Parts: sequence; structure tokens; C-alpha cells
Amino acid sequence: MEKDAVQDTGLAPQEGGPGQQPKNTPEEQGKDMVPAQELRKLYKELRKWKEKYRELQGHRVELEEREKALKELKSRLADAHLERLLTDTAVAQDAINPQQVAAFLRKRVALGDDLGVVIVAPEGAQEDSSAPATVEQVVSEFLSRYPYHRKAKLTGGAGSAPSPSAAAQTLKEQIKSAASHRELEKIVSRKQP
Repeated sequence: MEKDAVQDTGLAPQEGGPGQQPKNTPEEQGKDMVPAQELRKLYKELRKWKEKYRELQGHRVELEEREKALKELKSRLADAHLERLLTDTAVAQDAINPQQVAAFLRKRVALGDDLGVVIVAPEGAQEDSSAPATVEQVVSEFLSRYPYHRKAKLTGGAGSAPSPSAAAQTLKEQIKSAASHRELEKIVSRKQP
């Protein structure tokens, strides 16, 4: 029966010896404690700040969505503005299909930070001083390189009289439409009535 016997050793004192005094006397126990009223006040304020944080998080999501929509709208507006600018310039320079010319040249123009038009160099091209600096120059260069995109001009041939619409051109328009230096000299040296 010795194995079935339970030994009672009692409670062993922790750290220290028997009869150890409590660390805080009853008078000292309440001194470093915060009153319950103060804790309730702090808890209410914590809940109020959590609610404000959740509300601001909700607004942040809304603001991010609005920012995204605003960027998309600005992008669409910039594209429409540049498309219109290229189309108007192509019309002024007698392009057959101004929308097609504008579509070809759309990658060459962009809006800068100050919302001004910036000419973008084509990929693989080196920057040089002869590169076009305005939209008009870009369109003119394109129409010079690909003249089949430009409307044909009626001019008088050998022995034939020019059509009335071609004769009605002003001297300034004739000078602008001159294709070569020789043609320009002919226009300038011609007597005007």
C-alpha cells in the first residue's frame, strides 16, 4: 500500500521563505491604480478615434477611385485635344483624309506638364536640330514624305489655261504651295495684275 499512499507536502512558499509579507500593503495597493471613471473616459475616446479612422479609411477609398477616374478623364481629354489639333492642322495643309493623318501622327505628339504640346521623337531616332518643333512642322514633314496623302493641286500645264479655282489662289497661297525653289522663283518673278 505504500504505492497507493498520497504524500501531502503542503504548499511550498514561492520565492522567499515562509511567512513572507505581501509586496504591497492594503494602503499602497490603490495608489498606482487609475480610477475606473478615467478608464471609461479613455475607452470612449478610443472608440471615437476608431470610428473616425474607419470613416477616413472609407473616404480614402473614395478618393482613390475619384483620382483614378480623374486621371482617365484627363487622359481621354488630352487624346481628344491632340487628335483635334492634328486633324485641324492636316485639314489646313490639304490632307485627303485628315483623321487618318492624325492617327498616323498621334504617337509623335503629347501634352507636357504645363499642358503645352510636346513633339516626341520617334523610337530609334536620334535627336537633332532639324527635328520638327511644332505640330504644323510634323504634319508638313509627313505630307512631304508621303505626298499621296495630300490633295492634288490644279495647275496649268503646257499650253493650257489654269482652272478658275487655281487662278484664284492668292500670291501668298501660291508661295506656300511651291514644291521647289525653281517653282518659287517662277511665282515671284511673274507679273501680278
